[in-house]
Amino acid sequence: MFEKKEIELIRNQLPPRYRELISKKTELSIPTIARFFGSVPIRQHNAETIYDAALEIIQEHQERKEARKLKIRKLMTKEQQQSLNI
Repeated sequence: MFEKKEIELIRNQLPPRYRELISKKTELSIPTIARFFGSVPIRQHNAETIYDAALEIIQEHQERKEARKLKIRKLMTKEQQQSLNI
């Protein structure tokens, strides 16, 4: 159901230790998650579960990243923001 390119795009957006994060969210084993991202066939239900969890983790990661940017903007002067290109 999921194409190799699609899986690679998602994997590239995931934060470090994504396998452990997905395992914690889904209660699936790390080897099963590794097989999914290695494009090795796994049960369809497990593939969908991993895919959905990966998307949630990406969204959470991006939201935390944006929240950090907002916090740093509030703490810095305009000159400091410009020097860091924030």
